[in-house]
Amino acid sequence: MKRFLIFLSLVFVLVVSSILFDLSGRGYYIPPVRMVVCHDPGQCLHEIGHASDHAMGWISDSASFRETLFYFTYVDYTLTGESLHPWTSRILFYPCFFSPCLTEKNPTVWGFGTGWGGGRELYADMLLWSDGKPENMPVEFREYFDWDLVSRLIEKYIER
Repeated sequence: MKRFLIFLSLVFVLVVSSILFDLSGRGYYIPPVRMVVCHDPGQCLHEIGHASDHAMGWISDSASFRETLFYFTYVDYTLTGESLHPWTSRILFYPCFFSPCLTEKNPTVWGFGTGWGGGRELYADMLLWSDGKPENMPVEFREYFDWDLVSRLIEKYIER
């Protein structure tokens, strides 16, 4: 019973917070209740990216995802001597790409004004860069996204 009351209180606080944050005009994703709050298509795609990351078990924190990021940029830029894909420079110059915050397990979130979200933010932005379409996502990264969920959430939050 005590756990249920704590859970109910948490949900209440999150819902009230979502209403208050909604007034700020910022987008965000609330993992415990799997809620996306957004105001424009760009914000929505970014927050849907967080929802996909969550559904995939926070795959942006995985060694596999990081290795794919490094492989993609290495093959595209280092071996060719120039960037062949427009995402390469976006990834290479993304805040925290070459620093430890990309690998943090519990990154802080900009929405609360406490810092940078690291690899989770990069993952969410990648969905935004692809315009939410698998065919726009480099093939190396497609497996890291839950495209069925992305499609359902685009219908719910963008194509309403």
